[in-house]
Amino acid sequence: MNAKVKTKDMSSISMAKYSFGAVLLCLLVLLHLASLSSAAPAAASSSVIWTVLQPNTTNTNSTPATPYQVFLSHRRVPSKSLAWLLKVMLEQRGVHAYLDVDDLRGGFWHPQLISGLDQSPNFVFILSKTTLDRCIGDTNFEDMVHQEIREAVTNNKNIVLVYDEYDFPPVSQFSNVIQTMFKSPNQVTWDHGFPVNSLNQIINKLVLPATAG
Repeated sequence: MNAKVKTKDMSSISMAKYSFGAVLLCLLVLLHLASLSSAAPAAASSSVIWTVLQPNTTNTNSTPATPYQVFLSHRRVPSKSLAWLLKVMLEQRGVHAYLDVDDLRGGFWHPQLISGLDQSPNFVFILSKTTLDRCIGDTNFEDMVHQEIREAVTNNKNIVLVYDEYDFPPVSQFSNVIQTMFKSPNQVTWDHGFPVNSLNQIINKLVLPATAG
């Protein structure tokens, strides 16, 4: 009995130490953030801490001030890293790109995806080895990537295909909208050794305002 009580007491002490350590770590992070603005007045340091502690009250369902110019479509498992890289590189070139994992806000995500796609004149689709596997036999368009392709084709978006080690299976096994997508003349093979060259090829195939790119 005493052994059980002792074990329980030791567990409580361990949890208390863990909680104290977590609080201490948070305080250290806040102090570090405050030290980054040490050259500014003391009020600035307080502002940094207050900003970190403040809850985010921004209306996350509002439409972004800058309309999207590119909708980046991809299958997450094979193409997530390339999609992130491409978004960052496009943004650095002044091209506002929509990427689901970065631009989805609170609420229902499906209407947001369609909204982001609808306002983007360009549909950039990253094709890797398994990207279209779930689209085969998907006659009811239950797959989200398949839905995005249908939306882009139906609304006559400027489609740019980016091949990243794609296997090029027979096109005939896919739906009519995917077959139509493959007829796009805008096709780029991504070169991981020369990403800037690949980016330039993509940008040259986009429909953009004169000031972008």
